[in-house]
Amino acid sequence: MLVARRARLARLVPIVALAALVVGVGVISLAAAPARAGGKGIPQVTVVVRDGRVEAPQGVPTGFVAFTYENRGTAPFFGALVRLQAGVTPAGFGQAVASEGFEAFERLVAAALSGPAFLAPGTSQTFVVEIRAGTHLLMDFSAEEEEGPPAIGAVIQGTPPPAATEPPEARGTIVASEFFFQVPAIPAGTSTFAFTNAGRQVHHMLVFRLAPGVTLAEALAAEEQGMDPFEAGLVTPGNGALELTPGETVYPTLSFTPGTYAMVCFIEDPATGQPHAELGMVREFTVR
Repeated sequence: MLVARRARLARLVPIVALAALVVGVGVISLAAAPARAGGKGIPQVTVVVRDGRVEAPQGVPTGFVAFTYENRGTAPFFGALVRLQAGVTPAGFGQAVASEGFEAFERLVAAALSGPAFLAPGTSQTFVVEIRAGTHLLMDFSAEEEEGPPAIGAVIQGTPPPAATEPPEARGTIVASEFFFQVPAIPAGTSTFAFTNAGRQVHHMLVFRLAPGVTLAEALAAEEQGMDPFEAGLVTPGNGALELTPGETVYPTLSFTPGTYAMVCFIEDPATGQPHAELGMVREFTVR
C-alpha cells in the first residue's frame, strides 16, 4: 500500500497508533479565553511544534477554538486532538491502553478530532475544533519515531458556556463516509473547508500531490513493484486531516498549488480487514 512503508517515516497511521503515544502526557488547566480573532470571535490558540516536544498554551476554552500548529522543528509534524470519555484521566487512559491495547482505546476515547496529517518544517496549519466539556489530549504522532516519549498537551475540564458558538465560514465541505469522499471544487491557494465524517467508521483525509502526468494507480503500482513513490518523486504529501470520529466536523485550512491530487483514507475496515482505500475510498481531483 502506498502509505504502508511511509507510515513509519511520516506517521500517516490509523487511529489505533494513538495507543503508543500516551507516555509523556502533560495536563494543563483551563483558564480564561485567549484573545479572540475578528469575525465570529473564535478564540485563537497557537501550538508550537519543536523537535521532540509540543508547546501548548495554559488556557483553552470550550466552544469553537482555532488551533494553529506552527512547525518550528526540523522534521514533519503529525498531530491529533482527542477527547476522552467523562471521568477518564490522562494517567488512567495511559495505564489502560498499555495493559488492554485497542479495546481500552475504543472504550475510553469519546472522539477523535483530527489534526495536521503532514506539517512540513517552517509551515503552519489551522484547525477550528469544537471543544466540549471534558478532557482533551493533544497528541504528537511524529514523536513516536524519535527516541523517548512524545510531548503531549492535555486540556482538562472544559466548562460551558462556550466562548464561540458559531463555526467559521467554509469555502466548501469535504465529506467522508463508507467508502468515498465528496469533494467540492478546490481552488489554488489557502482556504478553510469543513471536513465532516458522515459515516459510521473513523476516517482520515490524507492528501498527496501527484507529479505531472502521474496517476494514483501508477504510484500504487510502483509501490507494489518495490519502488518508493515518494523517493521517486511520483507523489508528495500535502495538507490533510487525521482521524475524525463519526458525526464530528472540523474546519482545517488547506493549501494547494495547481495540479492533480489524491485524497485517500487508509484506515482499516473492521469487517474485512482491508484499508478503506482498497474499498473505494480514493478520490483524485484537480486544482486550478
